[in-house]
Amino acid sequence: MDDRFLRRALELARLGQYTAPPNPAVGAVLVRDGRVLAEGFHARAGRPHAEAQVLRVGRAARGATLYVNLEPCCHVGRTPPCAERIIASGVRRVVASHPDPDPRVRGGGFDRLRSAGVEVTTGVLREEAQDLNPSFFKFLLTGTPWVTVKAATSVDGVMAPPGTRWITRPRSRRHGRVLRRENDAILTGIATVTADDPLLTPRPRRGSRPLLRVVLDPSLRISPRARVLRGLDRDPVLVVCAPGAPAAPRHRLESLGVEVVEATVDSAPASPSEGVTQPIALAAVLAEVARRGAHTLLVEAGPRLTSAFLQQGLADRLVLYLAPRFLGRAEGTGLFDATRAPAGGRRELPRVQPEPRSARYARLGPDLLADFRLAERRG
Repeated sequence: MDDRFLRRALELARLGQYTAPPNPAVGAVLVRDGRVLAEGFHARAGRPHAEAQVLRVGRAARGATLYVNLEPCCHVGRTPPCAERIIASGVRRVVASHPDPDPRVRGGGFDRLRSAGVEVTTGVLREEAQDLNPSFFKFLLTGTPWVTVKAATSVDGVMAPPGTRWITRPRSRRHGRVLRRENDAILTGIATVTADDPLLTPRPRRGSRPLLRVVLDPSLRISPRARVLRGLDRDPVLVVCAPGAPAAPRHRLESLGVEVVEATVDSAPASPSEGVTQPIALAAVLAEVARRGAHTLLVEAGPRLTSAFLQQGLADRLVLYLAPRFLGRAEGTGLFDATRAPAGGRRELPRVQPEPRSARYARLGPDLLADFRLAERRG
């Protein structure tokens, strides 16, 4: 019975999955004697929490059981603590999937409920609850954003180089632009900006939150007329350069309202045969993104950056668009060709691998969408 009502709470939580961030997606169901009294979900930051919504039934909540996918909060934020509302309502029992990783809570909500005599059951559908809010859990537990890498390849695994024609059809490209709305930040490299001159804004725009646009540009080659520098009042731009980048272009960018920061640089290999290394350390870039409160980051770049995020184990999700055509290496770059093998050796596999249980496939016209969660390779 607990599973049934918690599954319904998870269904409700998904209704706020793309609007609640940076808050987690939470759903709640209030039940007494097997009958649902009220349902609710958290729609967006500042709005009532799911628990507060179902407790609007007033006295009818006395003696009822509350099902919720995340521990009720016990701190004062934009809204009053849910744990205190639950106690005041007379709810007899709370069934929750997972403790809140927020350091202001972390079991405190459960402790407060138990101290007031409310029966608390935890761990029901725990894994499903974690899967619903992966970026929320990762950001609070590690301090780094949840990274989604987006790539389009031909069936022979080739990515078209920047500045070339599209290899996927319009439906796939629309899907990719909507994907931006799920994220707090989007990242690309100067090669893509120079060749494609993208805006990197979420579309359709209506209802989407501001998107932090991040450009990796070690020597500050970006043109002040680049389209990505438009709309700074709505979607800010962060340009990450290497230490010692020229001062003049930096001052020019900052005068436009662009934020420019320096990040540490990976040591360059002695020769190309020893491997391709990103000029700017990607871990340092992720720290800069997290410092600005972004829980989720979409990487939309060329083969070199795409390969680097996967190879270094920094990606949590891969969204792959597969076009039904052959390109061959003469027309583009293989997904991992940017990572060279050592002389006389074999190219190593990426540190991350797709999780089979998370795989999702769909047809987008003639193209195929493959969506994977990624995990550290074992063995």
